[in-house]
Amino acid sequence: MRTTAESLNTYVSPNPNQVPLPPVQPNQPTPDPTKVDLSLQMQTSAQAIKIGQPVSITLTIKNQGGLAATNVVINNLLPAGLQFVSSASGMTLSGSVVRGTISQIPVGQSVSVTFVVQPSSNGFFTNQAQIMSIDQTDANSTPGNGYTNGEDDQARIYLRTTG
Repeated sequence: MRTTAESLNTYVSPNPNQVPLPPVQPNQPTPDPTKVDLSLQMQTSAQAIKIGQPVSITLTIKNQGGLAATNVVINNLLPAGLQFVSSASGMTLSGSVVRGTISQIPVGQSVSVTFVVQPSSNGFFTNQAQIMSIDQTDANSTPGNGYTNGEDDQARIYLRTTG
């Protein structure tokens, strides 16, 4: 090893045979076998869009718990100015909420649902989603308790119109 300081000192490794270190052990706790641990992520095909331009929104739900999740209901709250266009994933519109149900998410797996929206006016939009309900208990969040409390079962993304 070289340093910027000049010295005539020589250092010798206390491990002359360079025995390899053991692999790093994970420090995460073992999942509770009686609970699910769902997290939600959101992504879009674009964040800067023109009025009338369709944009895909994908919601991905991951289960890192010890139990399979069943009947997972997801709500996406559309802001004023974004209109629902379609969904190949079975998502439906009710008022300003795009809703979908996933029948099962196995342990260690994720499931994604996608729908298409388009802006009808100029502006900045905050699109929010959350897991509304599941048949099991979530290990670290409460489904359906709001879009803005920072739990891992909710997500948001910002969109804006250009030109």
